[in-house]
Amino acid sequence: MINAELVAKYFLNKDDDRKIFNKNFTNIRGKDCYEGNVKLNKYLHISQLLYFTKYDKKLFKDDLYAYHNGAIVKDVQSRFSTLYSEHDDVQLEDSRIKCFLDKIYDCFKNATIDDLIEISHEDPAWLEQEEKIYSNAKMNLEKYKRQYKQQYKDILEAMDL
Repeated sequence: MINAELVAKYFLNKDDDRKIFNKNFTNIRGKDCYEGNVKLNKYLHISQLLYFTKYDKKLFKDDLYAYHNGAIVKDVQSRFSTLYSEHDDVQLEDSRIKCFLDKIYDCFKNATIDDLIEISHEDPAWLEQEEKIYSNAKMNLEKYKRQYKQQYKDILEAMDL
């Protein structure tokens, strides 16, 4: 199993001109943040959800935590500026993972930040932790495995995943 930072770097490399994962400073729902950091964490969340739903196992080993704008991977969120600046050549050894991430990227590259947050906020694991977002509220995807199968069935079919 890979780690979330590798997935983040892969997405950042696909957005070489940083149009999607930018460093535009914005205020979202009362919180100042980099727009690209929020989007990158939503891509990670959506990728983890859909991969978990499709393959019955996690894409990356890192935990997701409930945060006010949806789920985050703490290390990626805190290291965004460094990851943003790096242009590492990321090689994914597993062609299935590479194909999966390419489809995620292509499907969501035109999504607005609000669209991505809305998807994140529909996750029952996030909803369960919503009231504890400032107290290290780790999300439990396993608990919702059966629900995810129904909830994300259409999107998996639409994305041909």
